[in-house]
Amino acid sequence: GVSAKRMNMFTSSALLTILVGMLSFLNRHMTFYKNYFGMWKRYIVVAFKMFLWPLQPLTVLLVPMMGITAVLGIQAFGTTAEDEDDDDDDDM
Repeated sequence: GVSAKRMNMFTSSALLTILVGMLSFLNRHMTFYKNYFGMWKRYIVVAFKMFLWPLQPLTVLLVPMMGITAVLGIQAFGTTAEDEDDDDDDDM
């Protein structure tokens, strides 16, 4: 039905977006931190350098992918029973 199709589109888009996000943020600075706040401080510094300056091609690709995934998620979770009933009429 409509909800299954929308959920499949959302799931595939989310997986692809996560994959591109992981590829664009390859952290080569794996180390042990003394405290949690030190880890977050280092994460913010590395994220700024990796994502915002200088601008990377995967970062440019990631921004619209996140928007598309958000829209598909809203559509998937916003599907009502009336949408399913409308789809059944089209199959006949």
